[in-house]
Amino acid sequence: MSELSSVISETQRRIDETQNANGKMSYSEVNRAVKESLVQKFPEVLEKMPMREADGQDIKLIKDGKKWTIDTSESDYSFESLQKEFSGSFN
Repeated sequence: MSELSSVISETQRRIDETQNANGKMSYSEVNRAVKESLVQKFPEVLEKMPMREADGQDIKLIKDGKKWTIDTSESDYSFESLQKEFSGSFN
């Protein structure tokens, strides 16, 4: 993730130096420009990031109709935060 953080920081710096050189862009405008730039760069960034292996946790997914759930029956870990992401609950 540090590589991704570096890309975000570098993009922020570049936007500030080029598009916001006069300092007239609002925070929201700069933030939007950074996000747009990152979306365009994202495939390239992913290609450069090293592949990582899991640290021993196997995740079993079960498809129930159109929804995916995480089967925790054979695990000591509940995967609560991951389950929230899969269920669409961001609270």
